[in-house]
Amino acid sequence: MDIGKISAEIENHGPELVLSAIAELEQWQEKVRQEAIAAYDDYFNDVRQREYKAEQRITDLTKQESDIKAKIAAMQPGLVDATISGDAGAFDRRRDAMADLEARRAAIAYQLQLLSDAAVPGDRVLFEKAEAKYRAFGTAVSQYQENFSAIWEFACQQKEIWSKICDDSRPAYRTGGYLPPFRKLEEHFESQGRKTDAPAQKPKATEEEPPMKNCETAVYRFGQM
Repeated sequence: MDIGKISAEIENHGPELVLSAIAELEQWQEKVRQEAIAAYDDYFNDVRQREYKAEQRITDLTKQESDIKAKIAAMQPGLVDATISGDAGAFDRRRDAMADLEARRAAIAYQLQLLSDAAVPGDRVLFEKAEAKYRAFGTAVSQYQENFSAIWEFACQQKEIWSKICDDSRPAYRTGGYLPPFRKLEEHFESQGRKTDAPAQKPKATEEEPPMKNCETAVYRFGQM
């Protein structure tokens, strides 16, 4: 069994597939998020353009109103002169001209009031587009979290498994199992070997005869007495 090869395959293909899936999920989620942000920006960029146009229009109308007021003010002395002189024709002409200018000024003032008081509306099409992107983002977040929940549960299971393997495979715990002490075997072998290899001892020489023979000799000698 090649443990090194097995470990390399697990390391290269197990985590690699999960990490690849995580990267793909993150890229997909980021794409959906960026699309929603782009739709948001498009809407408010259009609002800012509308607000800028409204401000420009207010500036133009304010200048027009100011010019009309100046013209009306400039015509007042002539109207007074026509009144004093009794020139009805001149008076009517100046009066009509001033009335026309005053009507124009009033219309401009009304437009200024509308633009100043009213909020600039957003574009409906851009709003609906942004709304759709936000809904898509919400759906994507749910799927994103579900996928990561599955990955997390899988990783936790693997963590428990590998943690147990890690604990169980500590070299200090792996002694290889119990064997009876070799020293005892060695001592027995050596002791038996010494007995087998020792030279046989010769009987000790003695002048005394064996007990039985001595007994017979004693009887013989006793009979000769």
